[in-house]
Amino acid sequence: MAAVPEPCPPEITLSGTVTLGEVEVTNDVGNPIPVVFSPTSDPTHAEDTPAATGDIGSFLLGVRNDNNAVTTSADGDYSQISTDSTGRAKVNVDTEVASSFQHGANADVDSGAAEQIVVVTTPAKHSVLVRAAKANTGTLYIGNSSGVTAANGMPLDASESIELPIDNANKVWVIASVDNQALAWVAI
Repeated sequence: MAAVPEPCPPEITLSGTVTLGEVEVTNDVGNPIPVVFSPTSDPTHAEDTPAATGDIGSFLLGVRNDNNAVTTSADGDYSQISTDSTGRAKVNVDTEVASSFQHGANADVDSGAAEQIVVVTTPAKHSVLVRAAKANTGTLYIGNSSGVTAANGMPLDASESIELPIDNANKVWVIASVDNQALAWVAI
């Protein structure tokens, strides 16, 4: 591990008004490193503010971590951003696979009133997939309440499907353009 150089001078005491301008600092082999102190510059920027030449800010560094080593010792600790060997930030994506799924069908979706695709609580970890039956002659309209209609629902014609990222299949409502339409669903 590289030795951390002592500050030079190790201590500075200031009083009154201090103005800092450009100073020259050298590294451990004597090469100059330009440093600009600008206490009047504000490094913060408002949201959606376009970048401009000369903007001041803090540079965010990441640490190469090819072996995915743990970088903190306790829950709640601050941590570094880890990168791979090309400098790309490492991100943990939930790739958990469901261990089971539930499925069902409704062979009598009518046009009179919206209905749930399934009435009982049917949990889904990732999503619910709804598919209109191949033999349907009308259109199904999918929504999130009993107020779904042909005017505000997501239309599904024969053999079309929609995947909804929700946690329960009983949150899906359907109404048909004509009586006796069918659908199948899978909750994953």
